[in-house]
Amino acid sequence: MTTEANLLDLGLQDYAHVWMLQRKLIELRASKTIPDTLILVQHPHIFTVGKAVPGEVPTQINGVPVLRVERGGQWTYHGPGQLVGYPILDLDARQRDIHSFLRSSISH
Repeated sequence: MTTEANLLDLGLQDYAHVWMLQRKLIELRASKTIPDTLILVQHPHIFTVGKAVPGEVPTQINGVPVLRVERGGQWTYHGPGQLVGYPILDLDARQRDIHSFLRSSISH
């Protein structure tokens, strides 16, 4: 079975720029304008802070920017040399179960 997908290898890119790109790709994927897409990227040094951290957070730590994001979780560090993958998937085609998708992907 062949499945069409996009692969975007962005090299080193600012986190906020890629975050905005992800949001646009999510809209396009939801409208079925594009196939599933995987973004591969590295970011300059940055900490992201998810919803699990209550209250105010500093804007930087030891000169490294801090960005509050809408995802779950707590603190995540990104930096040069760390390859990050952001999948943009149609979960309706996967019974809206990302855990099942991950388990089946790992077993293949």
